[in-house]
Amino acid sequence: MSPQFQAWVLSISLALLLGCSGQRTAPPDEVSIKALTIQYGRFFQTHQGKPPANEAEFKAFVEKVPAAELAAQGCSDPTKLWTSARDGQPYVVTYGAASNPSGPSGPVVIYEKAGAGGRRFVGTSLGNVEEVDDARFRELVPNPISTP
Repeated sequence: MSPQFQAWVLSISLALLLGCSGQRTAPPDEVSIKALTIQYGRFFQTHQGKPPANEAEFKAFVEKVPAAELAAQGCSDPTKLWTSARDGQPYVVTYGAASNPSGPSGPVVIYEKAGAGGRRFVGTSLGNVEEVDDARFRELVPNPISTP
């Protein structure tokens, strides 16, 4: 196992232990993307470092997560996990190999399609969630995935 993969597994394990209840309480708009980002990391961890190949595979994985685990991450309604409360649109999820540049928090793998007020939440492969402005979003996701 490579040192990079070991560091990634350690980071995800810590994120799973902390959940959304780390040092601060996530704003309601951030809860679903944080829970979804954590589940993306769990998928990666339990599938030998491979991300979900497509939406169906990822959704099937998340549907098997116990409701109590999602509730511990602040998600009281799993049906709302896939949609941003701010823009009302499904989150954009990167399937297969990461195509976004990798920064200190890893590549962005989940993000709000439109966000609100010129800002979007993004989730990285290392389980971090951050609200960024349009300029930073274009740096992190230079070629956003177009979704219907």
